[in-house]
Amino acid sequence: ANQSDEARARIEPLKDDLCMLRGLFLDALRKGSSEIEKMRTVPGHLVYHSYDIRDLDFKSASTNLDGIAQITDGVKTILRLSDEYAEEACSNKFQQICEAISKSSFDDLKVAARFCSEFLAQVNVAERHHRYRRWRMYKRGESGLMLFSDGQHHQAEDTVRQLETQGFSPKQIYEALCKQNLELILTAHPTQATRRSILRKYNILDGLLEAHDDRSALTPLQLEQLTMVLQQNTLSVWRTRPVRKMKPSPEEEAAYGLSVVEDTLWKSVPKHYRVIEDALRKIGMPPLPLESSLVTVGSWMGGDRDGNPFVTHAVTRRVIFGAHRRACTLYLAEVEKLLWSLSMHSTCSKELQAWIDDHERAAAERARKMA
Repeated sequence: ANQSDEARARIEPLKDDLCMLRGLFLDALRKGSSEIEKMRTVPGHLVYHSYDIRDLDFKSASTNLDGIAQITDGVKTILRLSDEYAEEACSNKFQQICEAISKSSFDDLKVAARFCSEFLAQVNVAERHHRYRRWRMYKRGESGLMLFSDGQHHQAEDTVRQLETQGFSPKQIYEALCKQNLELILTAHPTQATRRSILRKYNILDGLLEAHDDRSALTPLQLEQLTMVLQQNTLSVWRTRPVRKMKPSPEEEAAYGLSVVEDTLWKSVPKHYRVIEDALRKIGMPPLPLESSLVTVGSWMGGDRDGNPFVTHAVTRRVIFGAHRRACTLYLAEVEKLLWSLSMHSTCSKELQAWIDDHERAAAERARKMA
């Protein structure tokens, strides 16, 4: 019974998030369709519809497909049968879906495909957040259900503990980590078609779901405002064109790839270092040396030589220069934060001043060569 309760507690928050995201999304489309219809029936009259969601029943809203202009009877049939098949997969239900698709118009099929794609994207967002939520529960000692398919925890602290049980000394673990390096190679792959603007909206939704987990500390007005922002972002994703209209150039591909560094790796890699050092501290080892490189990043974009006629030495040169410039921008932002944090006044040491002078001369020389 305890295992059943724990398993139910593990999956119920994910179901609640999915129900809320889908309910808010369909509710926004329904109210938008109502506004448009009123504006058509009363020419020149601007309708303002209050998006009051304080008393919205997410469960009923997530299954209500009525009143949405984009959802015709044919689309509604496909979506309804798909939901039934998801609840109970059987050959009879699958055959009904096939028959509904064969009888639908091409326009209805495009709309149904777009809705299915949007629902699956919401599942991905909710599932990603739920994995993080379970990780936090596990680290707080509230849940032991953090096992992966191979039966292991795959947390740094657990891995270090397991290595110790296998006979490795703390010193051996520390020395191995000091030598370890994982190089991530970024490449512009045609299967990664999701636009950067949509990926950023998904990240916003992830953060809003995390804030919603702590809703017990919010006032009723704060909770309503949070839910409204969730609804606005789900609708914003729907209104954004899912694919680019024009093929990106090699330089644009490189810029998209660097956004992974700016939006994700720039913050997550330092956090990874802190997790590793915390695990080392618990076995009596010092922090990793400054010169250690657990993670490094490389890129093929704008520099590949696999026959792409659009990638020339001039393009590669501009891509490298652009990468340098964006890296400097990131470092400058961090330095400005330090200026506010280290707000004390003193004269730097002679050694530091000499290092700064050498660095300035080297930077000027590099700029001269790049010119």
